[in-house]
Amino acid sequence: MTHCVACNSEPTLGEMLDDPIVRLLMVRDGVARPDMEKLIDHITIPQRAVKRHITDCSCAPCRE
Repeated sequence: MTHCVACNSEPTLGEMLDDPIVRLLMVRDGVARPDMEKLIDHITIPQRAVKRHITDCSCAPCRE
């Protein structure tokens, strides 16, 4: 997982679900990635509602 120290951004959902340890835990628990994504989409605030503008960082999440 990547993490920007300058803006203290958190990893994306995709980065977290691609993490080898998370994948092992999901296999152990019998959780499929599409099911996890659907659950998270259901309980989170839409991205556009929480997006913030950071001007002093050039990492990918800050540029979006």
